[in-house]
Amino acid sequence: MKKIYAVLLLSVTALSALAQGSAVVRLSVANVRLSGEFSAEMVTQALLGTPVKVLNAGKWNEVELPDGYRGWVHEEAISILADEDFASWCQRANQIKR
Repeated sequence: MKKIYAVLLLSVTALSALAQGSAVVRLSVANVRLSGEFSAEMVTQALLGTPVKVLNAGKWNEVELPDGYRGWVHEEAISILADEDFASWCQRANQIKR
């Protein structure tokens, strides 16, 4: 029984670690919605490669875009990255623009 609680605790800890983080849009266009449903109103769209801040992670992720818009995107629309990977990606993306 203690093992089950330990596994559950580790799972909850891992999910809460993803609750705030960084991600990159991995679809050509990701629809950002008012709530976590496909039928919800679209707030805006994010293009491939757009960095986003993940506020709440799950099947639907609450995100904040660089322009300040907030909304929900489906898990398939973004790739959540570790801080080091995200920083490296941003650095490479800035070098390409120059």
